[in-house]
Amino acid sequence: MPMSIGLELDDKFTYKDLGVSAYDRSNLERGALGLFLEAVEAGKVPKGSILLVEAFDRLTRSPR
Repeated sequence: MPMSIGLELDDKFTYKDLGVSAYDRSNLERGALGLFLEAVEAGKVPKGSILLVEAFDRLTRSPR
């Protein structure tokens, strides 16, 4: 899909949180989502980059 809308897919940043809970924030605290956010804050992910998420409900389910 990225290529069909004129985007280039850069696969050097590939993060997977297979089986890591979003409900209890495990994906942020010890999963790949937390690592991705750290990379963004450290400037390793270029400005204007887009995060692709397979299913939005897997990104967060935290009641907080």
